[in-house]
Amino acid sequence: MASSVQYFDGKSASIHDVRIEMAHDGIKIVGSNIQSTVWPYRDLDAVETPHANRPMRLLNVKVHGARLIIQSEQHKNRILELAPHLSGGLNLKRSGKFIAWTAAILVGVFILFYSILSLAPQTIAKIMPDTWRENMGRQTEQSLVKNARQCTNPAGQKALLKLAGKVAAGSDNPPDFSVRVYNMKLMNAFAVPGGRMVLTRGLLKAADTPDEIAGVFAHELGHVFHRHSEVALVRILGLQLLIGMFTGGGDGQTIGEVAGLATILSYSRDAERQADLFAQTTMEKAKIDPAGLIAFFGRVKKLEEKAKSKSGTLSKVMSLLSTHPGTQDRIKKLKALPKGQAVEILTPLEWKALKNICDETSKPTDT
Repeated sequence: MASSVQYFDGKSASIHDVRIEMAHDGIKIVGSNIQSTVWPYRDLDAVETPHANRPMRLLNVKVHGARLIIQSEQHKNRILELAPHLSGGLNLKRSGKFIAWTAAILVGVFILFYSILSLAPQTIAKIMPDTWRENMGRQTEQSLVKNARQCTNPAGQKALLKLAGKVAAGSDNPPDFSVRVYNMKLMNAFAVPGGRMVLTRGLLKAADTPDEIAGVFAHELGHVFHRHSEVALVRILGLQLLIGMFTGGGDGQTIGEVAGLATILSYSRDAERQADLFAQTTMEKAKIDPAGLIAFFGRVKKLEEKAKSKSGTLSKVMSLLSTHPGTQDRIKKLKALPKGQAVEILTPLEWKALKNICDETSKPTDT
């Protein structure tokens, strides 16, 4: 196939009358006064969008200043079939470069984002404004306790604060915290951002001694001290969602949908070891015997095994340990105090009051 076409070589102002041939890999340009050359279809570009009854003006992106002006409608149509990108189709080479650059940018952004959220969440948690932590903690607590009522028996609350104070006294630098008991059957205790700790009626019912609750409380206080819940949520939710929540763009339902209880409290094994070490050290200094916690862990472990044998899951026993891996190993690392060193945490009457703290309930408050 041949046709008379005007050709500018980009090296002079001369116009050459040439023939073009549609080769399999490009347009072959042949003329008496020029050296034959092939313009690959992938390197073609249109000076302007091709239109019927108007000359097609083509350039080669690799040959500066060169032009082809084609008059024949037949040849124009054939070129558009072989190089559809000229009429707005896909130029694989140019699109490939664009895609490569875009992919490189996205990879860079992902690496930066991953570094922020996965490699430095502890730093973010430490520099997070207290107002953010408080808002996030309040929303998270609400999403976890749902419609449960807060246990408010005055004598029980007094005993709870006494126990919490004795545990915290064993830390050289105890974190700010608040603790509440909710009228919930499940046996659990957890810490959420802002130093907020929650115990359940099921947990108090399952415990035999104040030492057991003190041990559980000490462990959760360790999570508060290291801000593990803030770290976990930074990893899970991402900075954009967090900022929206902190500035009023989110609510407790958002947290509940994105991160349920098991997700929020799925701490790493390093975090669990840190909380265990904090509990052990704090209890020893406060002269509270970890033996109670050891016994409690052992009893809960049996309940978990029983639940697994019945249903294959922990759905019926959402316990303190169901979100904390390595129970048996952790039991082995806890060490009881020598006889005679432990102090009394609560009197029998105070312990009874704490066990019965849910005799009175009210809507949750932040007091």
